[in-house]
Amino acid sequence: MELLVVIVIVGILGAIALPNFLRQADRARVTGAKEALRYTNQTQKIYYLENSGFAHTYEEWEFQPVAESYELTQPK
Repeated sequence: MELLVVIVIVGILGAIALPNFLRQADRARVTGAKEALRYTNQTQKIYYLENSGFAHTYEEWEFQPVAESYELTQPK
């Protein structure tokens, strides 16, 4: 009986903590994406200053992504 009470309490605590944990993970992903966009903006500005125009392709731009988890695709 005591074990059942402990399992129920742990389950309730888990149900309370899990949504908070998932929200924190989402916030971390959003923060990482914002940082990648900031980096992209800064490197495009530097490219513009050096070449009097913005880069149109990643190869031309010599872009190095901030994190490997981001996948860059060429717009069509």
